[in-house]
Amino acid sequence: MRQRIKNSAQGSVRETVSFSEFAALTIPLPDTDKQTAIARYLNALREEIDLLGHSVTALKTQKRGLMQKLLTGEWRLLVPAETDV
Repeated sequence: MRQRIKNSAQGSVRETVSFSEFAALTIPLPDTDKQTAIARYLNALREEIDLLGHSVTALKTQKRGLMQKLLTGEWRLLVPAETDV
């Protein structure tokens, strides 16, 4: 495709393609079934990304709450005593 546009381009400094040359270009497209399958796949990926984004938001909120409880001393962590070997 690029080569065909390059061959159709005219001009020395700024190459241009006439509308008739551009309109004559054929763009290969997959059949409708393949396009539908691709669209479904991309939509599924978009939904998964949205769900992961919601999970990240929920985990950040949970982390903020846990850090608040730890920093205020409301919750304490038990640290196991180190044993000498």
